[in-house]
Amino acid sequence: MRPSIFGRTIVYTAVAVAAASLVFLFAALYASDAILLNANSSELLKAALFASALLGDKQPNQEMAEKLSTIAGYRVTLVDRSGKVLAETSTDAAAMGSHEDRPEIQDAFLFGQGAAARISTTTGERTLYAAARAGKMSESYVVRLALPLPGFATRLGNSFLLFALFLGIVAALSIGVGYALKRHIAAPLSRLANKAESYLEKYPEASSCSCALPAELALVDQALDRLFLSVQEEKQESLALGAKFSSILEAAGEGVIAVDQSLTIVEANSASARLFSRTVNDLLGKPFAQATSNREAEKIFLLCLETKAEVSKTIMIFRDGPRKINVHATPFSWAEGSGKGAVAVFGDITELSRLEKIRKEFVANVSHELRTPIQIIQGYAEILAGLPALDGLAQRYLGLIEANSKRMERIIVDLLSLARLEDDEASRVLMEDSPLIHVLKSAFETASPFAERKRLTLALECPEELYCTMNSSLMEQAIFNLLDNAIAYSPEGSQVKVRAFEMPDQWVALEVADNGIGIPAADLPRIFERFYRVDKSRNKETGGTGLGLAIVKHIAQIHGGGVSAVSYLNEGSTFRIMIPHFRVDKAERPG
Repeated sequence: MRPSIFGRTIVYTAVAVAAASLVFLFAALYASDAILLNANSSELLKAALFASALLGDKQPNQEMAEKLSTIAGYRVTLVDRSGKVLAETSTDAAAMGSHEDRPEIQDAFLFGQGAAARISTTTGERTLYAAARAGKMSESYVVRLALPLPGFATRLGNSFLLFALFLGIVAALSIGVGYALKRHIAAPLSRLANKAESYLEKYPEASSCSCALPAELALVDQALDRLFLSVQEEKQESLALGAKFSSILEAAGEGVIAVDQSLTIVEANSASARLFSRTVNDLLGKPFAQATSNREAEKIFLLCLETKAEVSKTIMIFRDGPRKINVHATPFSWAEGSGKGAVAVFGDITELSRLEKIRKEFVANVSHELRTPIQIIQGYAEILAGLPALDGLAQRYLGLIEANSKRMERIIVDLLSLARLEDDEASRVLMEDSPLIHVLKSAFETASPFAERKRLTLALECPEELYCTMNSSLMEQAIFNLLDNAIAYSPEGSQVKVRAFEMPDQWVALEVADNGIGIPAADLPRIFERFYRVDKSRNKETGGTGLGLAIVKHIAQIHGGGVSAVSYLNEGSTFRIMIPHFRVDKAERPG
């Protein structure tokens, strides 16, 4: 049980007053001792001078000392100039040592009289001494009188009864002061505590202090009221905010699950519960693997928590048949960083995947079906162009037919390439460790004729020892597409530079930089989309299909890497392919 203010006040007051009393007592004893010394010293010195006068020029002896002691009522000692004790009334003079160093003896020989107080080596008591010179000048000696003084313990004992009475009074006053403080402070504090308890129990109507509080405690009472109102307002805001977030979470069409670092589910919405054929209550507070029975999703959470980075991966869940789910996990924290975990969005892409598959099959089938007729058109156009009977207008029309049929063929070839790259089987193409310099040189040779037509300079910078795990044919196609794009949009006489170098964390970068017309910032995020063109009229002049950069992106992704571009209008563009030294899982690919 904790001590009360009343008990502490009594103890503190009693200790403080008792300490002050002790200091006062010791000070009083010291002062009284000084007064006693001054008074006795004066009287004893007078008696010593009187004894000196009585002795006159008489020779000192023991009998004389005894008579003086009887007359004066003090202990008497006679000492010659050498410090030798000639007579002593309390002990044998012959047994006493030299008194030459005694201050009262020295002063008496020098000034005629002297006094001092100390512990006597003869009696062991605290003693006051007074000495006066006697006898003839040539044979002078000192008569010394000694008065025993009461010791400190004796004087303290004499004052003990008074001190005990004083302490009793102090104790009574302390109890009185403590009781008064209890009435004026402890009781109001107790009522304030009851008020705080009523606030905690949510009954503020029963919490008012009906008593008049001291001014200081009235401030505490007002602060308590303001604190309660503030807490109530914050509570209402928190409840409203929680309800808003819960509504948003429930309204989300995607499943959302949040876990802490131990993979215990801390939040989930109805969509996620339906995804795993559970209720929300079945998920909350349970380990993720136990609640969902899905190890693949658990691995995504583990990877996200381990790397402290976003992780995205597609998994399969069997609910009313196989469902294809895209899981995107992100690390997060709450409670000012004290709580950490990961939150994942589970998007059902089964229907989207089905439609995407239909689209891919349609593109591939149409491309195959169109390729043969276009090749036939192109062949007949070439045959007709070789006939001598055709006039200039017919030759011009046949040239247009041939050029556009070739362009259509390029589009179909690119579409088929893209379809193959998008196929799930493409992720299992043959990869091998190869020197990157050979791939780059081969792409250079293919692109050189196009560069020569525009008098462009191709520059290559790649370490001979730089190896990479890749499919050489696909990587050569990606580099050629970037070179072809750079050549098409660079002014005549400029330079296109290809650079390959090693990046930190086992990544390799391949860059193709030009001094061309550049790309507007608004178009940069979309340039790797299929058929996206920044300047459609310009693209017709260059004969591009709009699929080259999309093919580059898919080739990079097959290698576990990614693509990016930096460009400034009228200054040029730099395209970068990032691939790992060794192939990595899709979940670890850069954006």
